[in-house]
Amino acid sequence: AEQNLFLHNMANMATVLVKAKTLIQVDGGINADNAKKVVEAGADILVMGSAFFNSTDKKSLVSTIQAL
Repeated sequence: AEQNLFLHNMANMATVLVKAKTLIQVDGGINADNAKKVVEAGADILVMGSAFFNSTDKKSLVSTIQAL
């Protein structure tokens, strides 16, 4: 399956949307390495596909993301 790549400029777009007072959902390339940056940029909802399904420790991954 083709894996979506996280676009770094999406973090900047999320910052703009925060100012518009709307919930922000980010989908595509989200993983444990970039999730914190996306949340810090203002994302409210993270959608993970490959990072979750390919994880060998799903419980730990979910705990890490929920703690953000």
